[in-house]
Amino acid sequence: MASRKDDVQAAIPAESLATQYTRVRNATVDLCKHLEPEDYVVQSMSDVSPTKWHLAHVTWFFERFVLREYSKTYDWFNEDFDYILNSYFYTIGGVYPRPDRGLLTRPTVNEVVAYRECVDNAMLDLIAEKTGDKDFDFLIEVGLNHEQQHQELMLTDIKHVFSVNPAWPAVNPALTPPPIRQAPPHEFRNGPSGIREIGHRNDSYCFDNELPRHPELIVEHQIGSRLINNGEYLDFIRDGAYSEPKLWHSDGWSTINREGWTRPLY
Repeated sequence: MASRKDDVQAAIPAESLATQYTRVRNATVDLCKHLEPEDYVVQSMSDVSPTKWHLAHVTWFFERFVLREYSKTYDWFNEDFDYILNSYFYTIGGVYPRPDRGLLTRPTVNEVVAYRECVDNAMLDLIAEKTGDKDFDFLIEVGLNHEQQHQELMLTDIKHVFSVNPAWPAVNPALTPPPIRQAPPHEFRNGPSGIREIGHRNDSYCFDNELPRHPELIVEHQIGSRLINNGEYLDFIRDGAYSEPKLWHSDGWSTINREGWTRPLY
């Protein structure tokens, strides 16, 4: 989670904050527009969460940390959600075991949709009332960044759920392959040694692992001239890399053998 709230951009105009909230919340739902109800409930391994849990958990964040703290009129949608939807906020209560989230047939997908609508309506009313309060604005920003993190998790989790299906369903059938482009040559370039400052630089939003900004000694090194692309990683797999111990650190190689991996997890 974020670590500071001082000077989080001067007070954000009410319409701007409401628009940002609506945009991020709608983007989460848009990721699911090609899913069927059955797709929302599957947990294909312990590190995957059902899509409906993600949708409900990010909503619970706003209910628990914003509406409960700032609204005098909001009533809990369902008090049981405070336990079911808590992920790792141990200081506020119990946490339902992550590996067992797929056992939760309730709340249903329809209940989760109604939950999001209820919380969104209350949040937009509250934003119109409270925007300009630095603490409030900061908390909304934390919640939206938290939801965007879960958007990434949702995609990887849906991809894993679909990966165990021999029919290979698509997350979004409407997407077309991007145009093929020739990547520039890859080379390793020498980097100088010296003391460099790393970490978040100013008072804008950041996560706690970006702080504190501090000096770090960098030794002479080499770094790639560009990122490795998907085609090159596919060549890496086809070349037998997952059966070559020289290419892996010991922990990675042990995991590959223990799990029987022959390709990336997702």
